[in-house]
Amino acid sequence: MGWINFQSNGSGTTPQNDDTEICTVLETNESGISFPYDIRIVDIVLDKTASQTHQYSFWVNGKKVSSNFYSAQINPATQGRLNFANQNIVIKAGSRIQLRAAQKDGTSAEATKVLVQFLP
Repeated sequence: MGWINFQSNGSGTTPQNDDTEICTVLETNESGISFPYDIRIVDIVLDKTASQTHQYSFWVNGKKVSSNFYSAQINPATQGRLNFANQNIVIKAGSRIQLRAAQKDGTSAEATKVLVQFLP
């Protein structure tokens, strides 16, 4: 099993439209990443329980490939987390994957880190 971490910086007091922010891959400091083999996403979890509402989605080669999911669904402190293993999100070898985000409310910018676990 492998993993990558995405960083979202949030927006502050102005709500963002869905998919406004392209998250940074912390391991490479780039806006996306490619793998030389197919990967299947099996889990996604935030580094903390977000105090604001955040929207996320996966993009591959510039096209949205997932529905929106939200900070409450990938909250590490809840047993009611969304199950990504059953969604069977497969990214083909050589494809560039991005995580896009939006902070939907708040009084200040709230950064979040999203751990994405995958199987080759």
